[in-house]
Amino acid sequence: MIVVNFVAAGAAGIVFWNAIAGRFEGDRLERSPRIPFGRFCLHVHHWLYCLGLMAVLYSYDVAGPGVCGFLSGSVAQGLTYRDWYPLVYDKGKGEELYARWRP
Repeated sequence: MIVVNFVAAGAAGIVFWNAIAGRFEGDRLERSPRIPFGRFCLHVHHWLYCLGLMAVLYSYDVAGPGVCGFLSGSVAQGLTYRDWYPLVYDKGKGEELYARWRP
């Protein structure tokens, strides 16, 4: 039953992020937290903060299979985007960076 719960929650995480995340890379950037520091910007993708949350909850032993499944599905969905890897970039080049993936 634990595996079924994990898989169902993982599917729910994928469906959830498909519904609210951008349709393509660089879409809905205003929803993504970007933290400026100096001339650079740290883009915290949803897969990254879901992974961090999963690690914290797991380390305190409070994450059951449903929570871990949902967050695992969230991470998996986020890694399907081609822009999953730009985490730190020059502030002035953010639009240029994401323009290459826009349709």
